[in-house]
This record gives sequence, structure tokens and C-alpha cells, in this order.
Amino acid sequence: MGGGRGGTGLVIATMTLVLLIDSLDASIVQVALPEMSVDLGMSVTDGAFVVVAYLFPLAGLCIPLSRLASDGRVRAMLVLGTVVFTAASVGCAMSGDRGVLIAFRFVQGLGAAMMVSATPAMCTSMLPSERRHMGMAYMNAACCVAIILGPALGGLITGLSEWHWIFLINVPVGVIVVALALRMREVSPSSMSRMPEPMRAAAMFVAVATGMVVLELWTGGLFVWYTAVLAVICILSMAVFLALGRRGTEGERLMDIPLRGNGRYYAITSLFLVNSIIGCGVMYLLPYYLTGSAGYDTLAAGLLLSVATTVSAVFSIPAGSWCRRYGCVLPSNVSLVMRVAFCAMLVVIEPSMGLAFLLMQLVLMGASFGIAGTALPTRMQIHVEEDLRPSSAAVVLFTNYIATALGVAVFALLFKAASPGGMASSVDVMDGSAILEGTHFACLVGTVMTVACLIVSMRVRDPKG
Repeated sequence: MGGGRGGTGLVIATMTLVLLIDSLDASIVQVALPEMSVDLGMSVTDGAFVVVAYLFPLAGLCIPLSRLASDGRVRAMLVLGTVVFTAASVGCAMSGDRGVLIAFRFVQGLGAAMMVSATPAMCTSMLPSERRHMGMAYMNAACCVAIILGPALGGLITGLSEWHWIFLINVPVGVIVVALALRMREVSPSSMSRMPEPMRAAAMFVAVATGMVVLELWTGGLFVWYTAVLAVICILSMAVFLALGRRGTEGERLMDIPLRGNGRYYAITSLFLVNSIIGCGVMYLLPYYLTGSAGYDTLAAGLLLSVATTVSAVFSIPAGSWCRRYGCVLPSNVSLVMRVAFCAMLVVIEPSMGLAFLLMQLVLMGASFGIAGTALPTRMQIHVEEDLRPSSAAVVLFTNYIATALGVAVFALLFKAASPGGMASSVDVMDGSAILEGTHFACLVGTVMTVACLIVSMRVRDPKG
């Protein structure tokens, strides 16, 4: 596979851009949320919906769409997904109402789900075996760069102009992705002609989407009867998903989850989920603290958050070497100790403590994210057999999206518990003390959860060698 249609460089460039705009869009919104909330009269709960609406389709569709893309549909899915994502980005930028913005964010997530789900097939089917490690390296690098640039770029754009422009930067990148995708050669179809287990895929999506909506509605105290109906639908959909999972033959299942009789894998996967929930929840609340309690403007808040994301990227690659040299248990435990420390610092943080205390917390947070982001997924992989590791990798992707959505919802709920009525109020009418109180309580619960994660991590032994 040379430099022509479907060449290695073309495939890697396309994968990199896809993951860049997806990760950038997820991270750039965080720092602009307070300004968006003031402009559109949104509460903190509404702001959570802006984030989570984008994650619904990503979490619910990433696994089935990945299987569908591998059946000779990579290019079609990539082009269609990018067009939908780009058009929805324009819709987000033009939104003058919170309901319209949330709706366009959901459509944006549908397009992103199609785009991102095409990248695993691109890496495994369009790259020669000796170049796949480079494909993975560039994919990881794109995510790290986007996570680093997102807060700073969001703060810069919002501080110098308006929040609407954070969505419009997706347009030129989307045009480039479509142009590159049209030049690629399609992958050879597999033996399957349709999505495996379509009923189970639908059940997964319904369970994820309704579950996230229930959490958000509960957080805002809205539509109690409607929340109960959605909760029932979520439980029934999950039951259908689990029941149908026992029927499919090996190789034709939606996913071969390597969990049967593997308690250690269960434990590490649960550890990864809870750990990610805590990290995403803290990252969601920090912009509100920085702009609402600490008094920083949007640009300064974005630059401060980029400290944590930069440190995270710096530590993520060395963490892989530490796992190879010392095993994954030690790096995992070190990252969890750091997480306990920075969560505990946020429990007592006050604006009067100054910039040095805040920077110390951000550095600890970034180091914890970087080490855990490498060590915990690696521990998941080494607890399964070689032939089941592709399915385990799909579980990592799915768990990551679920944790991002859950982190926002759970920490928004904790915030409300400490500041009743505060999250139902517009951000511009909330005083800094209310935001500080909610942040302290949410991070106190996060500290307790992290201590529990550390205990589990210390008790689970990894296989030797």
C-alpha cells in the first residue's frame, strides 16, 4: 500500500484529523460553558446537557458502528459522518436558544460517532501490519494534542470573540477530512453483510441514551414522571441487551466481551470506569470554579486548564515504559494516590490560597490523568487472552465515552446536593460562594471514591510477565 489511493500517509492523516476534531470539540466546549450559560440563560444542569448530548451517540453507537464500518463501509461512513458533524457544528454556532443548541449537539455527536467508528477499521484494514503501530501512535498523539489545545483555544476564542466561533473551526477541518476520505480506497468487505446483532445494538443505544437522560433530568429536578418512564425503558433495554448476548455465535456477536469467569478483569474495568468518572467530573466543574469563584476570565481559565492537560500528555507516554518495566500495578496506584491528593486539595481550595496552590493541584491532576490513562487500559488488556484483546479494546473505548457522560452527570448532581436550587439558576445569578460550596462537596465525594479505587487496585494482582 504505497502513496496512491488509500496510501499509508493518506490513511494516517485522515485518522489523525478525525480524532483531532472529535477530541477538540469535546474539550473546547468545557471552558466556554460558563460564557455560553450566561449568554443563553442556562443553568449548570443545562450546561451538562450541552456536554452529554454530544456523548449519547458516541457511547451508544461506537461499538456497533465500528463493526459495520469494517464491512467495506469505512469511506462511506467517514464521509457521511463528517458531513453531518460539520453541518451540525454550523447549527451549534448559529444557535440562539439552549434547546436548539442541545439538539444540534446531539446531531453533532451522531456525526462524530460515524467518523470515530471508522478509524479502527482504517487502522487494522487499510494499513500494512508493519505500519499499524505508527497509526496508533498518531491517533494517540491527535487525542493528546486536541485535549491540550481545547481549553486554551476555547478560552482564547471566547475571550477575544464569542463562543459561537468554537464550533465554526470544525468547518475547514471537516472539508479537508471529506476530501481525503474520497481519495481513499475502500476496505474489502468481510463475510458479514449487515450490522451484527442489530436488535442488541439498538438495545445498547437505547439503554445508554435513556440512562444518561435520566441522570440529567434527575440532576435538574425536571419532569419526575417522565424520568421514571425513561428509567424503566433504560432497565428493560439493558435486560434485552444482556439476554440477547447469550444467543449470538462467536465471530457474529456485536462484541465478545472477555468477562466470563474473569473477576480480575471485572474489577479493573470497574476501576477504570469509576476513575474516569471522577476525572471527567472534576474537569467539568473546574471552569465554573475558575470563572465563578476564583474570578478568572475565560481566557485565563482556559490557559490554566491547559496546564493539567499538558502535564497529562507529558506523562502518558513514559507511563507506558513504566508499565513495561515495573508492571502496571505500581503506576496505577501512584496515579490514584495523586488523584486522592488533588481531589482533597479541591475540597479545601479557596481563591485566597492563591495561584501557586491552584497550579500545584492542576499539575497533580494532569500527572494522574496521564499515568492512569495508560496504566489502567493496559491492565485491562493483560487480563484477557490474546484473541479477545480486540473486544477488550472496544470495551475501553465504550467505557471511556460512558465515563465522560457519567462524570458530568454525577458531579453535576453532587454539586446540586450541596447547593440546592443553585444548578437550576442561571450561572450569571449564582454567587461565587454557591459555586465554591458545590465544588467542595462534589470533590469530597470524589476523594472518597478515589480511595475506594486505590484499595481495589492494590488488591487486584496482575499476571506475572
